Amino acid sequence: SGVVSATPEFLEGIRELCDRHRALLIFDEVQTGNGRTGHLYAYMGYGVTPDILTTAKGLGGGFPISAMLTTSTIA
Repeated sequence: SGVVSATPEFLEGIRELCDRHRALLIFDEVQTGNGRTGHLYAYMGYGVTPDILTTAKGLGGGFPISAMLTTSTIA
């Protein structure tokens, strides 16, 4: 159980694949976001930026809330 962290090389490779095939890279940061990894969002520590990011839990301080963040290009 828990979170298994991806290696930087893996995430860089996935970013390259998504770019090559014009696919969106989506990171689910419900468990890893809001400072739980030492960065506001875990992706910030890897240098690989997703096209879409999902987050929840830590945003609401106990209230049910979630968010989907994206780039201005996609929005």
